[in-house]
Order: sequence, then structure tokens, then C-alpha cells
Amino acid sequence: MKRLGFFAVLVVLAGAGMWGVHADPGSGPTQPTGVGSDLTVAPACGACHLGIGADWTQPTSHALLFDCNRCHEVLTPVGIAGHVTSTTCAECHSETTHPAGTACTVCHDPHGSSNAFLLRRQIALPDGTSGSVTMTAPEGASAQGLARSGGTDTTLGGGACEVCHTKTQYYTADGKGKPHSTEWCMRCHAHAVGFAAGEVY
Repeated sequence: MKRLGFFAVLVVLAGAGMWGVHADPGSGPTQPTGVGSDLTVAPACGACHLGIGADWTQPTSHALLFDCNRCHEVLTPVGIAGHVTSTTCAECHSETTHPAGTACTVCHDPHGSSNAFLLRRQIALPDGTSGSVTMTAPEGASAQGLARSGGTDTTLGGGACEVCHTKTQYYTADGKGKPHSTEWCMRCHAHAVGFAAGEVY
């Protein structure tokens, strides 16, 4: 329960400027931003962008901090192809990706997800296939955690970490990796440095 409360605080602090996030409306499009400001904008966008509109209502979503206009400035009338801009993740976020150079949107859905941290429910894998991810808690190898997901620690393949791992020593997708810590992954693998190993606190 304490860890979930900690996660909620992290979400709020992210909007206040931690980890390279800039919530100041002056750093992007000039439309109003903030919790609740999407009550009229998002439904209008969702009328055409059905899948995105549904993602916007998910438990983790940029709707916690912004409205659609924060990242998509309207250029031309609605209904015309390319009528909005698309802000890049790097305009607000400064974390290093993993593997280096990978686009943030390979793992994260910027509009929203049922997974924690905006993690996609399907992630494109290096071999051209895709893997299903279930991660609802900011944990390690616990149920619905980062490394593994499911009802027990023996459930394989569905955690955000192991879904891609085939050549690592730990938490491989086939479950044959060596035993490793079951603690919160971010204790040693910080997103800000591309999950490079090393105690961070």
C-alpha cells in the first residue's frame, strides 16, 4: 500500500517538473493545460480518434496533467488530414531510452494505457513479433510488476522487462534466466539512464 501511495506522489511530482518534465504551459502550445482542462477538448477529439479517445480515459494517461492541445496544436480545421502538430516526447522528457536510440513510443503509449507508466499492452519486439505486457504495479518481480506479471512470480513473459529479454542473464522471456532480485527494478535500474545497472539510492 505504501508503494502505491509513493507511485501516486511520483505522478503528481512529474507534472511539477521532476525528471525533466515541464508542466509550464509556456514551454509548449499556449492552450490551457492541467487536470480537468480536457473536459471539452478530449471528447471532441475522441469523436474522430476513437482508439486514442479510449486510451485517454485509461488509469494512466497524460490526461492526469494535460489536455490534447498540450501536445497537438490545431493548425487547420478539424477533419482535414494533418490538422494538428505532434509534439515529441523529448520536448518534456529527458530520460535515456533502452536500448539506446529506441523511440519512447515503442514501449509507451503517450495517450494512455491500462498498464502503469503508460506502458503499451503490446510491445513490438526486436525480432519483428510483439509481446503482451501486463504491468499494473511499480514493483519488481511481484504480481503485475515490472519484471514479471501474473498471479505468481513463476508467470513468464508478461512483464515489461522480460518480454524483450532473450540474451540477458536474468528474467528472460522463456523463464530460464538465473535467479535475481525481486525488489523494485528502479532501485538499481533507473529509467533516466536507460536502465543501466547500478544502485541509484
